Amino acid sequence: LIHLSKIGKITLLKNVFSRVIIPAAVFREVVVKGREKAKIDAEIIATQPWITQQQLTEKQQEEVKALVKVANIGLGEAEAIILAKHEKKALLIDDAVGVQVAKSFNIDTYWTTSVLFRAVHEEKITKEEARTIVENLVQTGYRLKPEILIAILHKLSEK
Repeated sequence: LIHLSKIGKITLLKNVFSRVIIPAAVFREVVVKGREKAKIDAEIIATQPWITQQQLTEKQQEEVKALVKVANIGLGEAEAIILAKHEKKALLIDDAVGVQVAKSFNIDTYWTTSVLFRAVHEEKITKEEARTIVENLVQTGYRLKPEILIAILHKLSEK
Protein backbone atom coordinates (compact mmCIF):
# COMPACT_ATOMS: atom_id res chain seq x y z
CA LEU A 1 0.00 0.00 0.00
CA ILE A 2 2.57 2.54 1.09
CA HIS A 3 4.94 2.21 -1.84
CA LEU A 4 2.20 2.21 -4.47
CA SER A 5 0.67 5.31 -2.91
CA LYS A 6 4.08 7.03 -2.79
CA ILE A 7 4.39 6.72 -6.56
CA GLY A 8 0.77 7.60 -7.32
CA LYS A 9 -0.24 4.07 -8.32
CA ILE A 10 -2.49 3.02 -5.43
CA THR A 11 -5.48 2.73 -7.78
CA LEU A 12 -3.72 -0.18 -9.46
CA LEU A 13 -4.89 -2.26 -6.50
CA LYS A 14 -8.47 -1.16 -7.16
CA ASN A 15 -8.12 -2.06 -10.83
CA VAL A 16 -6.87 -5.54 -9.98
CA PHE A 17 -8.85 -6.40 -6.82
CA SER A 18 -11.72 -3.82 -6.81
CA ARG A 19 -11.63 -3.72 -2.98
CA VAL A 20 -8.92 -3.90 -0.34
CA ILE A 21 -9.60 -4.78 3.30
CA ILE A 22 -7.03 -3.94 5.95
CA PRO A 23 -7.06 -4.96 9.62
CA ALA A 24 -6.81 -2.39 12.42
CA ALA A 25 -3.10 -2.98 13.05
CA VAL A 26 -2.27 -2.23 9.41
CA PHE A 27 -4.47 0.87 9.50
CA ARG A 28 -2.59 2.04 12.62
CA GLU A 29 0.82 1.31 11.07
CA VAL A 30 0.06 2.87 7.69
CA VAL A 31 -2.48 5.63 8.29
CA VAL A 32 -2.33 6.68 11.96
CA LYS A 33 1.47 6.55 12.32
CA GLY A 34 1.86 7.94 8.80
CA ARG A 35 -0.34 10.92 9.61
CA GLU A 36 1.68 11.54 12.79
CA LYS A 37 4.78 11.78 10.60
CA ALA A 38 2.91 13.95 8.02
CA LYS A 39 3.34 11.28 5.32
CA ILE A 40 1.28 12.15 2.23
CA ASP A 41 0.81 8.45 1.40
CA ALA A 42 -1.05 7.96 4.71
CA GLU A 43 -3.68 10.50 3.68
CA ILE A 44 -3.93 9.02 0.17
CA ILE A 45 -4.58 5.55 1.59
CA ALA A 46 -7.04 6.84 4.21
CA THR A 47 -9.18 8.62 1.62
CA GLN A 48 -9.64 5.72 -0.82
CA PRO A 49 -13.26 4.54 -0.40
CA TRP A 50 -12.40 1.08 -1.79
CA ILE A 51 -9.83 0.52 1.01
CA THR A 52 -11.74 -0.43 4.14
CA GLN A 53 -10.67 -1.24 7.66
CA GLN A 54 -12.04 -4.35 9.32
CA GLN A 55 -11.89 -5.19 13.03
CA LEU A 56 -11.01 -8.73 13.98
CA THR A 57 -13.22 -10.70 16.34
CA GLU A 58 -11.97 -11.64 19.82
CA LYS A 59 -11.36 -15.19 18.61
CA GLN A 60 -9.36 -13.89 15.65
CA GLN A 61 -7.37 -11.62 18.00
CA GLU A 62 -6.45 -14.69 20.03
CA GLU A 63 -5.23 -16.39 16.85
CA VAL A 64 -3.18 -13.28 16.06
CA LYS A 65 -1.53 -13.32 19.51
CA ALA A 66 -0.63 -17.00 19.10
CA LEU A 67 0.70 -16.40 15.59
CA VAL A 68 2.91 -13.49 16.69
CA LYS A 69 4.38 -15.74 19.42
CA VAL A 70 5.28 -18.62 17.09
CA ALA A 71 6.11 -16.81 13.85
CA ASN A 72 8.71 -14.12 13.34
CA ILE A 73 6.19 -11.56 12.03
CA GLY A 74 4.74 -8.28 13.20
CA LEU A 75 1.25 -7.55 14.46
CA GLY A 76 0.13 -6.03 11.13
CA GLU A 77 1.23 -9.07 9.16
CA ALA A 78 -0.35 -11.44 11.69
CA GLU A 79 -3.70 -9.60 11.63
CA ALA A 80 -3.66 -9.49 7.83
CA ILE A 81 -2.97 -13.24 7.62
CA ILE A 82 -5.74 -14.14 10.09
CA LEU A 83 -8.18 -11.79 8.35
CA ALA A 84 -7.35 -13.27 4.93
CA LYS A 85 -7.75 -16.79 6.36
CA HIS A 86 -11.21 -16.10 7.80
CA GLU A 87 -12.45 -14.00 4.88
CA LYS A 88 -11.03 -16.49 2.37
CA LYS A 89 -9.35 -13.63 0.50
CA ALA A 90 -6.00 -13.22 -1.19
CA LEU A 91 -3.31 -11.39 0.77
CA LEU A 92 -1.02 -8.58 -0.37
CA ILE A 93 2.15 -8.98 1.69
CA ASP A 94 5.76 -8.03 1.02
CA ASP A 95 7.31 -9.91 3.93
CA ALA A 96 9.00 -13.22 3.06
CA VAL A 97 8.28 -14.85 6.43
CA GLY A 98 4.69 -13.56 6.30
CA VAL A 99 4.25 -15.10 2.85
CA GLN A 100 5.42 -18.50 4.15
CA VAL A 101 3.11 -18.28 7.16
CA ALA A 102 0.16 -17.30 4.92
CA LYS A 103 0.89 -20.16 2.54
CA SER A 104 0.85 -22.56 5.49
CA PHE A 105 -2.82 -21.51 5.87
CA ASN A 106 -3.40 -22.03 2.12
CA ILE A 107 -3.88 -18.29 1.57
CA ASP A 108 -3.19 -16.96 -1.91
CA THR A 109 -0.50 -14.32 -1.58
CA TYR A 110 0.64 -11.42 -3.73
CA TRP A 111 3.81 -9.41 -3.50
CA THR A 112 3.45 -5.87 -4.82
CA THR A 113 5.45 -6.98 -7.85
CA SER A 114 3.16 -9.96 -8.49
CA VAL A 115 0.21 -7.54 -8.54
CA LEU A 116 1.99 -5.81 -11.43
CA PHE A 117 2.33 -9.09 -13.33
CA ARG A 118 -1.35 -9.82 -12.76
CA ALA A 119 -2.24 -6.33 -14.01
CA VAL A 120 -0.15 -6.93 -17.13
CA HIS A 121 -1.76 -10.34 -17.66
CA GLU A 122 -5.24 -8.79 -17.31
CA GLU A 123 -4.17 -6.03 -19.73
CA LYS A 124 -4.78 -3.29 -17.16
CA ILE A 125 -1.26 -1.98 -17.69
CA THR A 126 1.45 -2.64 -20.29
CA LYS A 127 4.77 -4.33 -19.59
CA GLU A 128 6.44 -0.96 -20.14
CA GLU A 129 4.17 0.66 -17.52
CA ALA A 130 4.88 -2.20 -15.09
CA ARG A 131 8.62 -1.79 -15.67
CA THR A 132 8.39 1.93 -14.90
CA ILE A 133 6.35 1.19 -11.77
CA VAL A 134 8.99 -1.30 -10.55
CA GLU A 135 11.74 1.25 -11.14
CA ASN A 136 9.75 3.92 -9.29
CA LEU A 137 9.01 1.53 -6.41
CA VAL A 138 12.72 0.82 -5.98
CA GLN A 139 13.53 4.55 -6.11
CA THR A 140 11.09 5.17 -3.22
CA GLY A 141 12.62 2.49 -1.02
CA TYR A 142 10.80 -0.72 -2.02
CA ARG A 143 13.40 -3.40 -1.35
CA LEU A 144 14.16 -6.20 -3.77
CA LYS A 145 17.20 -8.43 -3.89
CA PRO A 146 19.27 -7.40 -6.93
CA GLU A 147 18.81 -10.79 -8.61
CA ILE A 148 15.01 -10.57 -8.14
CA LEU A 149 14.94 -7.04 -9.54
CA ILE A 150 16.97 -8.14 -12.58
CA ALA A 151 14.66 -11.13 -13.15
CA ILE A 152 11.52 -8.95 -12.89
CA LEU A 153 12.87 -6.29 -15.24
CA HIS A 154 14.01 -8.99 -17.69
CA LYS A 155 10.57 -10.64 -17.69
CA LEU A 156 8.92 -7.26 -18.25
CA SER A 157 11.27 -6.58 -21.18
CA GLU A 158 10.29 -9.78 -23.02
CA LYS A 159 8.04 -9.33 -26.04
